[in-house]
Amino acid sequence: MSLVPEVRRITPPGGPGEPQRLAIEGTPGPEGPEGPQGPEGPEGPQGPQGGPGIQGGEGPEGPEGPQGGPGVQGPPGLAPSLSTTYLAGRRYLPMGHGQPVAGIAQTVGQAVMSLCPIAGPVRIVELAARLSTAVAGSKCQFAIYRHSFQTGGPDGLVAVSGEQASTAAGLVSIAVNAELEAGLYWVVMSFSAATVWLGQFVMSPAIIGLIGTTAADAIPAGTGNGSQTAGLQTVMAYGAFPASLAAAPLVGKSPGTIPMVQFTAGQL
Repeated sequence: MSLVPEVRRITPPGGPGEPQRLAIEGTPGPEGPEGPQGPEGPEGPQGPQGGPGIQGGEGPEGPEGPQGGPGVQGPPGLAPSLSTTYLAGRRYLPMGHGQPVAGIAQTVGQAVMSLCPIAGPVRIVELAARLSTAVAGSKCQFAIYRHSFQTGGPDGLVAVSGEQASTAAGLVSIAVNAELEAGLYWVVMSFSAATVWLGQFVMSPAIIGLIGTTAADAIPAGTGNGSQTAGLQTVMAYGAFPASLAAAPLVGKSPGTIPMVQFTAGQL
């Protein structure tokens, strides 16, 4: 681009009499400063809502909790087919008690035991036996023991009665308080003096069917069953009953040598 000014002839506006002037066009001036920024325009409309997001994957399974401890095993029960309901106020013989036999002599320092199967929940409030011959100053007492399927005989003490004078012939009843579940138990009698009681005879097959026998055979040798076990006996001083009979020396008693006992059911 040439830097020499361009000369143009310009006719003055005043007419021909006016002297002529030469106008010189200068170079472009520098660019002016930038103008102020205009105000912000209004906000545009809201765009459409986006679609649903993608659901995250399932988290990892937590660790397995600790295993609970073993439960407490309850006492062994009888078969459901033998279940029964004991009515409050009624008196019951243990299942298996048989024909009454008179004149069963019991000696001091010995305790005799009758197996007592219980076929359902019951609260026993009284135990009794029938005295045949009275003895002045004599007393007796009862206890209930749980049967042990490990030893085949009585084990833990469940309940103890008070003591009762056995000085008059007839039914001797003693209060007791024992809540029992279905299972096998033993009713134990102890005497302060030699006395004679009404016994029971044909219980042997029922006992052998429940707890077995250590005899050479379970079948009687004849029509009677005098050689079979109908109950148990052990040496025991009259007074406090031991907490367990698991280690007691037990002797089998043949039929006709165990007193017949009964129990009275109370309200559970």
